[in-house]
Amino acid sequence: GALSYYPAAGVSARTEGAGPLTLDGQRHVEQRAPAEAATIRWVRGNVPRDAVVVEAAEVPCGDASGGCSDWTDVGRIAGSTGRATIIGWEQHERQWRAAKGVVSGRRADVRDIYETLDLDRAAELLRTYDADYIVIGPRERWAYGDAGLAKFAQLGTPVYPEDGTGDFVVYRLLLGARGS
Repeated sequence: GALSYYPAAGVSARTEGAGPLTLDGQRHVEQRAPAEAATIRWVRGNVPRDAVVVEAAEVPCGDASGGCSDWTDVGRIAGSTGRATIIGWEQHERQWRAAKGVVSGRRADVRDIYETLDLDRAAELLRTYDADYIVIGPRERWAYGDAGLAKFAQLGTPVYPEDGTGDFVVYRLLLGARGS
């Protein structure tokens, strides 16, 4: 009897209040973060498939100095659109890379991109990773603060929304990163 309880309780716990079951893995984003869902739809429809889109690589968490990346919303835009990013879930990236050194330092570089006030340093890092677009949303502000964000208006142009205002802003970077 005890063994048969878990499957029934598990199904009940997972479906309680969830509404109709669906195979749409983005439904929860639509419901809980509609502005992010709109940004994801925009990126899918307007950003070339081979573009590199920079987004937060960590979020503040508990006592973890430097924040957390795994099992968070980090990399949601890249993961939801198929666009490359500098780094998503760090341990996941380490697990799947044969050359694990490829991942080292990327989280710190993303932090530097967002936080530095040095325009040249940010441009250098963005060129290093052939970045084409950068996202500024609630996750980026939470992880890195607002102090270093103004520089992106000098490094690129807002393309979503075009007036550069809103919960999420996507800048197309004007660095000549590819081929220069």
